[in-house]
Amino acid sequence: GVEAHFLPRSIVGGSTVPADIVLPSMKHARNVAGVEDWDLEYYSNPEATHPNFTPLLNIRFPSLTRRQFRKLRKLYGRCGGMSFVTFSENDNDNDNDDDDQNNNDQNTNKNKKIQSYDILDFLAPSIQATWGHRFQPEDEFGRAPLFYQCYGFLLDVLSIKSNQRRWRSRLLRPWTWFLPNHRRQQQCLTISTPDSKAVYEAFQQRSLFVSDSFGPSNDYARNDDIQPGDVILIYHDNSRQFREYDVWLDHLVMYVDEGLLLEKSGSGVGTTFRLIDYGTFEKSWGIGVFEMQVRRPKQGRRNRIDIVRDLTIGGALSLPIINTMFNKGELKNTMPGKAKELCGSYDDDGGRVLYTKVIDTDHPFEYDERNRASLPPRFFQPFLKE
Repeated sequence: GVEAHFLPRSIVGGSTVPADIVLPSMKHARNVAGVEDWDLEYYSNPEATHPNFTPLLNIRFPSLTRRQFRKLRKLYGRCGGMSFVTFSENDNDNDNDDDDQNNNDQNTNKNKKIQSYDILDFLAPSIQATWGHRFQPEDEFGRAPLFYQCYGFLLDVLSIKSNQRRWRSRLLRPWTWFLPNHRRQQQCLTISTPDSKAVYEAFQQRSLFVSDSFGPSNDYARNDDIQPGDVILIYHDNSRQFREYDVWLDHLVMYVDEGLLLEKSGSGVGTTFRLIDYGTFEKSWGIGVFEMQVRRPKQGRRNRIDIVRDLTIGGALSLPIINTMFNKGELKNTMPGKAKELCGSYDDDGGRVLYTKVIDTDHPFEYDERNRASLPPRFFQPFLKE
């Protein structure tokens, strides 16, 4: 059968923006960086298995000053960590590092260099590298298949962000400056599909509540002060119908700016890692049968949801029933691998544990001359054939 691996980008660009795409307002870019000019770039996924999986977007900022560049980089750094892309040095921009908005020096303003960037330049390396790609899961469901879907991907993005913050603390420790674990070398993906209930509970414990609604009825949490990097949980709560506790997390997306969301649209081979508009989101999730929460990840290493540490078998955030069985030795003969290489779900009807693989890759992203990230060639080969 086909083994799990990434597929090269096959998206089609340059087409006219369809009428049903809701143009992002980019409120935060306007308010924080004073950006008033941007263009929406529309791409389509020809391999989509459903029309809702076809669109993916990009935002181009055609004219940014160095100050606006810095502000956008900091703003969108909340969405999975800071980008390494830098403002072009081939300029005569005389801006300094302060945020003074009242600089009336007309000569300085006249000499400001204008550069063009797109929003991916400001997003985390994990987002830059995966955008527009598809992931081929294992097509034969063995004892522990390998997938990479919505909440595995977004947890990965958030976990890498925490590692970046950890690296920045080294600036205060000069004796570590020349160690080989440079910050870019720490940017590696973890391919996984943690349990739905476990991920839902992990966010209840390690994130802050922002809103209990995300849709047209509450203006997409605008009045609840939703911010870039906030996460939207889409789920079923069956606790009142079936069991005392039974929540199924259907989907996970990240808010990037007003009208723009980040997601991995499903686990199948026909879905991409992408940016989408509110209209595309509504087609799949605004049908009235799902509940939603907007939550803000807590800061600090202790609050980071680390897939390998927390959501594999025996981890602090793994399902309690599975951890109990594991600690009693009841899974010894059924686990198709080491505990830290497996996530577990519990089949209530069958009374058994179902496993999925976890691949903690050690292949860092590659970077072009602008320091924009891309997937290493190794990721386009089967992960399980080292």
